[in-house]
Amino acid sequence: CRFEWTGLPIYFFVRPGLTSPRRYADAAGSEQLGTVLQRNSRWWNVDEQIGLVIRGGNGTIDSNRQVGFNWARTPVYRDQCDAIFVSPRDRIDVAEDDTVIDLTAMIYVGAADKKMAELATAGQSSTSNLDLPGGWQGTIAADTRVPGKRYLAVSNFDSPQLRVPLSLSFAEGGPVLAAESVIAGDKSHVSLKLEPLQSLSEAIELYLQTNKDRPVRAHRTGLGKYVIEPFQESSVVVRCRSQDAETIRVSTNDGRQDRVLSAKERHSLMLTSTTTLTISGPGFLDTTAPSVEITNLDVREDGQMRVDVSAEDQSGIETVNLYCDGQLIAQRSVRPFSFTHFPTAGWHTFYATATDKSEPQNQRVSVKRTMDVVFGKARSNRNRLQN
Repeated sequence: CRFEWTGLPIYFFVRPGLTSPRRYADAAGSEQLGTVLQRNSRWWNVDEQIGLVIRGGNGTIDSNRQVGFNWARTPVYRDQCDAIFVSPRDRIDVAEDDTVIDLTAMIYVGAADKKMAELATAGQSSTSNLDLPGGWQGTIAADTRVPGKRYLAVSNFDSPQLRVPLSLSFAEGGPVLAAESVIAGDKSHVSLKLEPLQSLSEAIELYLQTNKDRPVRAHRTGLGKYVIEPFQESSVVVRCRSQDAETIRVSTNDGRQDRVLSAKERHSLMLTSTTTLTISGPGFLDTTAPSVEITNLDVREDGQMRVDVSAEDQSGIETVNLYCDGQLIAQRSVRPFSFTHFPTAGWHTFYATATDKSEPQNQRVSVKRTMDVVFGKARSNRNRLQN
């Protein structure tokens, strides 16, 4: 068959009087964004505020200004956008099981053009693909500005195999991820679970080393927070690789240790019980409230209502509260955040709040959902959003 792809797109909103002209730069030079361009480059940067470093692909970049698709019938009144497309492919013949394009894109914020060029050059040698089954793709990318800090990105594109084992080892030791890992020696063994079209990404900044015959379990519970569980008494070497980290607080469940260490140094700990490591520094202060959304409102014929809430936060979710007409219905602290309620007939307004585990805590209120509850029907036929 014949295949055509516009490329990996990034769009910049344009409206005269509201947005200012933007400067675009890549390996071939700089132009005003919106100019029709066809370039060969492994990076691009806009106003030295946001840029992309590309690994793989075909090395080409297209850029142009496009008319948006909004309510206005006349194009001159429609919103516009400046589009940048990475690795477009124009009408190529492909056969079954051919890989048409394979690329990894890394976003950088606030980097100068010169730095982006350096990152693109270093990026070709500082990234490595993971050995994953068909339908899965994964990459480890090194942060060229912070030695030892790395980024993990994994996707399940279309594989029916939902869980895959992964072993990671670096000079610093076995990395500690959000998913629970078993770390033996300098290797981290983890099982990743992703549905088709799901992906995960995270920064790797803490590494552990143990004796091979005395492994530990470890995982990240939130921003700068890690839990280590020894199977038996174990000596663990801890290394932190983050330029924003200043201290590491070590707290053990048995009370034998509660001390603060420098995050810039390597430390050896003798652990006999579950231990929490808390990294502090300017980059580990969470000031962003969780995302929270009511994803489902369902009324049964007997009047019982099921409400599902989605909530996410980099520090973890402490609690999710559900309200009906301003009154607290229930609170959940463990997933899934699902609630059961028996409302009276008539109109009712629901909203949820989510509170994270940061210190101090952040909280966000969801968009309100207003619903007309009609008994004798499996589902209300009038369900509306309210800001």
